[in-house]
Amino acid sequence: DKVRAELGAVERPLIVALGTLVPHHGYDTLLDAAASWRLLDLVPLVAVVGEGRERAALRRRITAEGLPVELLGDRSDAPALLAAADVAVLPSRWESRSTVAQQALRAGVPLVATAVG
Repeated sequence: DKVRAELGAVERPLIVALGTLVPHHGYDTLLDAAASWRLLDLVPLVAVVGEGRERAALRRRITAEGLPVELLGDRSDAPALLAAADVAVLPSRWESRSTVAQQALRAGVPLVATAVG
């Protein structure tokens, strides 16, 4: 798949998260999980689509800890990225009605989400 090849995730699992990079979306929790995934035999790539005020802090942590996470910024092909994922994640601390969850399920992509909303 072209999208997976572009990301370097042809031979490894691809986990996709979409949303604004703000504290209540819980990307710090996603990075905690990504740190533990480094111990797996087949380390997944976590692709985060979106922009926001937390980008610089997330980038610093990803770099400092060598996390298998790519911050992709805003992308016009976000639906294709989501469709290419093995799993979509929604690590939010709160959500009223997540369109990301709806998009993932509509695309037939398994969704792992926090118990909020």
